[in-house]
Amino acid sequence: MKLKILIKDIPSLQIRGNKDAMIKGISANSKNVGPGFLFLVKQGKSFDGSNFIKEALQGGASVILSQNYHPFLEGITQLIHPHPALLERILTERFYDTPAKKLKIMGVTGTNGKTTVTYLIRYLLEKAKKGCGLIGTIEWSAGSKVYTPTHTTPDIMMLNRLFSDMVLARQTYVAIEVTSHALSQNRIEGVDMHTAIFTNLSQDHLDYHKTLDDYARAKASLFERLSSSSFAIINQDDSYSSLMIKGCRAHIYSYGIDQAATLKASHLIMSAKGMEFRVTWKGEQETFKTQLIGKFNVYNILAALTACLIEGLTLQDMKLALAEFKGIPGRLERVPNVKKLPIFVDYAHTPDALENVLKTLQELKDKGRIITVYGCGGDRDASKRPLMGKIAEEGSDIAILTTDNPRKEDAREIASQVLKGCTFPEKMIVELDRKAAIYEAVRLAKPQDIILIAGKGHEKTQVFAYRTVSFDDCLIAQEACRS
Repeated sequence: MKLKILIKDIPSLQIRGNKDAMIKGISANSKNVGPGFLFLVKQGKSFDGSNFIKEALQGGASVILSQNYHPFLEGITQLIHPHPALLERILTERFYDTPAKKLKIMGVTGTNGKTTVTYLIRYLLEKAKKGCGLIGTIEWSAGSKVYTPTHTTPDIMMLNRLFSDMVLARQTYVAIEVTSHALSQNRIEGVDMHTAIFTNLSQDHLDYHKTLDDYARAKASLFERLSSSSFAIINQDDSYSSLMIKGCRAHIYSYGIDQAATLKASHLIMSAKGMEFRVTWKGEQETFKTQLIGKFNVYNILAALTACLIEGLTLQDMKLALAEFKGIPGRLERVPNVKKLPIFVDYAHTPDALENVLKTLQELKDKGRIITVYGCGGDRDASKRPLMGKIAEEGSDIAILTTDNPRKEDAREIASQVLKGCTFPEKMIVELDRKAAIYEAVRLAKPQDIILIAGKGHEKTQVFAYRTVSFDDCLIAQEACRS
């Protein structure tokens, strides 16, 4: 696309250089710049994008958009605007030809369950021959293209690129996890949601939002921005359901188990091998079977079913499809092992998520014990650490406290804060080497025991202050069983 077409009629924009330059891409990350790219210089609280201009030029950038003119950049077209970041959306929409308007975008928000719900939506739609992209914690996928996420919800520049890839792949839908950070930082500004789904809300990210009310309002903003032609899908059993629909103009659907809802589950039967439950929708009933376990997963399934029912899928079709669904990486993922021990890896890193998983495993255990390996991440909400300790102590027969991603914090200090929530901290096993902690859990386990390795789920690395190392809970557990 020619630069003069890309920047046409943008007010307060000065141009120094060749207006006929061909733009082959746009990026605000100097590491992602290629030949013929426009590099957008952003200013953050802790960084100055101007410091990366040299790297962007080395990558092949031919146009620089920044707040200030740089007189020593020879042979480079410069665009000067008082607020370059404000142009990010309009430029990428123009460059990719407004791809979001060619897709039905389904946004899922809530403390827990976002990943499972988006995976289920994609799976059910694709089983029905309806192409669906995916944007979330584990992957960003658009047709045959799969990216490793830098954030759960990317910025508007990457979103438009992904949406464009999905349009080119002839996909109709996209299921996207929408975090409270993304909502607060306006990362999805201008993206019209076809459907918005609320899973649940409990304590998380208070290092960022400061109070639970602020956190809840960030989530609710997704529903406030829906149009009257959109759809809102709400977990009726969650205490924050009324806040999510306050001021919402969309068509509202609900799901639940305990409360009356548009889509309701009943007659739940749980086992270690899966679940069975009855679903009622507008007078129609079907009995569903799934390999997923845990009451919280019934809610996740109901959310996905509601979204797909609105799109014309039938209970009968989805019943058959769901029976074949194998699960999601790092979400109560079974770890095959030579000892044939029941080992599960789960992403549970919030008090509510850990409590839900432990309740599920308590219901499934027979005569054995639950051995839990868990930790708390550094540079995150410290107030949830004693809560995690209390929940792990109460829900486990043996709790092994270890590291999660310490980041820039002292792992010993994190552990001491976790132990403040324990009634009997002296009974807690503390092993700050995560690999050694998993080995210890396997060593202690008897055939009927259940091992839960919580906190990191699908992650393949462990993050310390000055290094990031390869680390996969599933592989380490398998290795421990072999040795």
